[in-house]
Amino acid sequence: MNSIRILRTGLTATAALVALVACRRSVDVEAGFSITRVYPTLAAESEPLLLNDPITVYFSEPVDPLSVSPDSFAVVDAEGRPVRGRLRTEGSYVTFEPEAPLGRDLLDGSLLPSESYRLAVAGYPRADGIRSRRGALLQEGTRRAFRTASIADAKPDRPAPLRPMFSDSRPFVLRPSELGSYPLPVDDPRLALHFTLPILPTSVTTSAFEVTLLRRGASPSEIERIEPTAVRLLPKQPTDEFRGCSVELEFRSIVKTVGSDRLIPLEPEDFMGIRLVAGPSALQDYAGRAAPVQVVWCNVVAGVSVAVAEWPTAEDPQVWSDADLAAPAFEVTSRRTVRPLVRKEAGNGALGILRPTRDLVLRRGQPFDPGDGSVRVENGAHFQFAAIDIPAGVTVQVECRDGPVLLSAVGHASIAGSLVALAADRPMPPVPSLVEPSILAEQASLTVTAASGIEVAGRIAAAAEGRSVAVALVSAGWIRVTGSVPHGSVLATENGRLLASPVPPGCVPVRIRLEPGLPEGAAVTAVGWSPFLALPFDRPATVLRIRNGAVGIRTLWQSAPHDPLRRGTPDLDPMRASAPRDAADGQRIDVPAGSFLRLRLQADLRGGEPLPELLSVRVLDR
Repeated sequence: MNSIRILRTGLTATAALVALVACRRSVDVEAGFSITRVYPTLAAESEPLLLNDPITVYFSEPVDPLSVSPDSFAVVDAEGRPVRGRLRTEGSYVTFEPEAPLGRDLLDGSLLPSESYRLAVAGYPRADGIRSRRGALLQEGTRRAFRTASIADAKPDRPAPLRPMFSDSRPFVLRPSELGSYPLPVDDPRLALHFTLPILPTSVTTSAFEVTLLRRGASPSEIERIEPTAVRLLPKQPTDEFRGCSVELEFRSIVKTVGSDRLIPLEPEDFMGIRLVAGPSALQDYAGRAAPVQVVWCNVVAGVSVAVAEWPTAEDPQVWSDADLAAPAFEVTSRRTVRPLVRKEAGNGALGILRPTRDLVLRRGQPFDPGDGSVRVENGAHFQFAAIDIPAGVTVQVECRDGPVLLSAVGHASIAGSLVALAADRPMPPVPSLVEPSILAEQASLTVTAASGIEVAGRIAAAAEGRSVAVALVSAGWIRVTGSVPHGSVLATENGRLLASPVPPGCVPVRIRLEPGLPEGAAVTAVGWSPFLALPFDRPATVLRIRNGAVGIRTLWQSAPHDPLRRGTPDLDPMRASAPRDAADGQRIDVPAGSFLRLRLQADLRGGEPLPELLSVRVLDR
């Protein structure tokens, strides 16, 4: 009786397990998530696969990309070893893209000639199989055997077992260098040439190039024919659309002439011409089309590398600033160095940031709220702020009837709202073209001085008992006025190029002398961003070289790709641009060719101490 009861219990448990498995399967493979077709078909009677042919599997519904891995979707050789390649998932299909060969023997690609392979796609009952986006497991996996074409497999429209790139109608040509000519480092003379389409590996020989050398100071009649030491196809470069679009020519520092075998040492300022030849020796694409005859020039430069970016440059703006108005900027000096943009006349910033949230009156000896809820008092005529930021809709009145008043900012001043001088009738006397700051502050009823720049998008006005009030704006950085200022206002900059044009009607532009540095007791952190520089499309950024005039400047670097909607500008989306990273002299950074690159500088400053200087930052290609 007990045995019968045990048997019944076992049968019940087995039935429950079967039901559970069936239930699980019904959930995972419901609605028949399946393979609809494979292209190429990979059947026994199919033509052999070419060495760069992708394999695409189409499914009955969109695929979950997270379920696609080398374990669930693979191509393996006859020994079961995985084949190199890229898996690409788009919508309801997955594609395996093999790496095309680069060597002349066609034996270094993912797929070898005349070999057997197998496509394996995992599905039920494997839990790690391909799944749809709604979570359904592939109803049934597949295994497809295939063979690759032989090296001798050639046709009129393709001279090798490589599929021509007919994705568009672009020609097969050499892309020009963005630098005009190609720099060639004398101690490591290697040159990469980039083409619009993949190059047929069997056509890559030294005889495909005619190379001439013109020595420094030689006449055109003294041109020498030389030959590269080696030529090779390169893997996919950052700006190449396909693998094998770039070819590298390698020379030695001492080159050999063609015919006479005479040895000639390369020297900086030599010129080298490289001509693509025509005829049977020409470079070809996969379709057998010869590259047209083109000539490029190389200028031999000293060293083992080429600078692809350098700061500062003659084209740099004079001011490298940050979005933080309280942080002083950096300036490019007349000596082409970079240092913090601070001036002693801009004060010590003891009153903090002036950023009022409601209308405000500044009077000597009267308490006021600068905008952070604190109470400040200034008994003198000099209101020393870290920054001035008057937002739109807010009016700040300054009592100037008891004498001239100076508002200063260690960093920047931004007036989007209104700044009104309450002053007696006090016209500005004639101002010389070069003025001293102390004299200007005595002559103007209201002077606004900001070391790193002043921007007036709102208005500066005067409520005077008479008809005229003297107002002066003073900065070592930019002065930009897109709003309104009183007629006769003085706009004083150290460098006339930093006064944004057009100058408002009736204003008087002058130059002024300000003293670099901070007053005693002041402490502040300067921050600035260099302009973005676009790297050449044919050379990556690899190594940083930093020259500091003194310790004290922290240097960081940031890279960004091209904006897809505004070509030629960097894309600062945080998902695509890199975060700023600390830089050190000799550091390897590996930024792709064609990217944008900029620097962020930061320095902690104290009054009475010398300002640190950055002499230069160079980015080398190797």
